[in-house]
Amino acid sequence: MPLCAALLLTVSAVAAPRDVLICTGSGLSPELKKAAAEFTASVAQAPLFKALKAAGEYNTVRAQDSDELLDPKKYDLAAHNHLVVIGLPSKDALLKKVWGYTVSVDEAKQSLYSQGWGYLQGDIGWIECDRNPFLHSQRIKSAPEGTILVKISGTSEAGILAALAAFKEGLLGGFVPAGKISRPQTTIFDRDPDPAPLPVKMPETVTLGGGKVATLAGWYDVPEEEYRSIEEAAGDLVPQSIRRFKYLAPGIMEEKSIVRWLGGVHRMAFGNAVNLIRFASAKDARRAAENMAERDKFQPAAGKAAAWTLPIGNWKDTRDSLIAEPYWEVTLTVKGPWVILSTLPADQTLALAKTLP
Repeated sequence: MPLCAALLLTVSAVAAPRDVLICTGSGLSPELKKAAAEFTASVAQAPLFKALKAAGEYNTVRAQDSDELLDPKKYDLAAHNHLVVIGLPSKDALLKKVWGYTVSVDEAKQSLYSQGWGYLQGDIGWIECDRNPFLHSQRIKSAPEGTILVKISGTSEAGILAALAAFKEGLLGGFVPAGKISRPQTTIFDRDPDPAPLPVKMPETVTLGGGKVATLAGWYDVPEEEYRSIEEAAGDLVPQSIRRFKYLAPGIMEEKSIVRWLGGVHRMAFGNAVNLIRFASAKDARRAAENMAERDKFQPAAGKAAAWTLPIGNWKDTRDSLIAEPYWEVTLTVKGPWVILSTLPADQTLALAKTLP
């Protein structure tokens, strides 16, 4: 058997048993139960799960009772499948168990807090993608393949309904207001949610090294600290908007742990990702890109104007004992008011830049 066919068979054999489990509890209202059922029937067409399917990472989508996954006898079921948990933490014990530390919520006051967004109040949905925590525990001795967790919640069921709709359109992380919101108090890292997609059309697929084809999984609305970081790197030029678009490579969940993390679905997973950063003018964008390249020691891309490259993590100057090589290079380029930071291959990044308005 040819090597490439054997590798494809290996990925397929590992991936096929994994399903996407759409998890809900018994505390949902009739309206949200209906919405969750409709979501289960259609979510295979959401960008994230189209990308996971193209990558060979799951078999089917099916409904799952949340409480059942808390049974210790069902631990492997929870760990070795992708989970989408929908609901409010007060009414879903599974969601409460996997809630994590990104967001604190007060359902009674319909308010929440998250660093980089601040304190928000109103009907607000929340989406977060991450590694599946059931797979990363002392109960699992080794994990040759990865699974993911998607949390869809908020301050109210109205917020959840808004988040479900936004996820199906491609939003992988952020907050989705379902009406007017307010701020009970302010911090120095406040940013209003902006779940609307940018007026750009990203390619649905891109070609990676070795001819692998990666599929667009969706995009992130990013928090205030990322805006501040870009502003500092750009020489105090203020970005108007930042979006991170994520592509998933074939067999990414079968890679070694650090690669599947960097190439995975978390907001901070920078592998195979494109950051579109819009500035107030083309002049500002050009100055910002030049300042960023100088500060972070990018090297000019051979034969390309206004383009620079750097191994991810500035590999030449900062080596990581846990990672034997840089798996991605960062390409920095500019087109009109846009600065593009991308870990796609340089030729794909430059081709994408040409399509921006």
